[in-house]
Amino acid sequence: MSQSLKDQSPPHRWIFFILVAGLIGISILYVASRFFRYSDLLTTQSGYSSDAAPIVINLPTASLAVPGNMIRKEKQKTSKPQAIADLFFLWPKMSGYSHNDQLAFSDTSENSQLIFVRLSSPDEVIISSEQLSAVYSQHFSGSPLKGPEGLMGFAMNEDSGFAGETIYFKPDESPPFVARCFTPQKSTPTLCMRSIKLTGPSADYGVAQADYRFRKTLLGQWREMDQAVQTMLNGFLIK
Repeated sequence: MSQSLKDQSPPHRWIFFILVAGLIGISILYVASRFFRYSDLLTTQSGYSSDAAPIVINLPTASLAVPGNMIRKEKQKTSKPQAIADLFFLWPKMSGYSHNDQLAFSDTSENSQLIFVRLSSPDEVIISSEQLSAVYSQHFSGSPLKGPEGLMGFAMNEDSGFAGETIYFKPDESPPFVARCFTPQKSTPTLCMRSIKLTGPSADYGVAQADYRFRKTLLGQWREMDQAVQTMLNGFLIK
């Protein structure tokens, strides 16, 4: 009988173990809550929203219904008149920000699939295709460069206002595809830009200019990309 009593642990020892286990559990829950709170801040403090509900953007000469998750800046998510609007979306999905794609929307590498767009209503819409013969060709320097998928490129004269840029275009198309590619600074990826005119299917629709930028690595998909961008942006125009 006395031996069996010896083998039993005193009650206070069990209480001690329970208290220690409880403290460990509380610590784990605290660390987990801090982790999830920090993870939530990473997504919410970016200012990006996964809400794709259309927001009407009113530019001076055009109105567009744009998915909210394609509008980069929170202050531009308004129907109040504004001079410009900045959009972004993923190629080739043509989709705005979502939690599933949040890593792609923070990708700053050469291989980023992001396309950036600035919408504006200038007094005179200036598109890249019209600039080729009127402006760019006057500053070509050196021999032509072979670009991807049938494109031809020319470096721009250092004495021009386009120093450090290369113009890529499709010479045998009318109007030609034309894009300006900028020489990167340090480790900055090479960006190319193309300016296009947005018009609705009738005179009831407004007119706007869209300057869209993309990584040079996407230049090889210029035909499909340009068609998709123009179709989508023109589709945003409303009466």
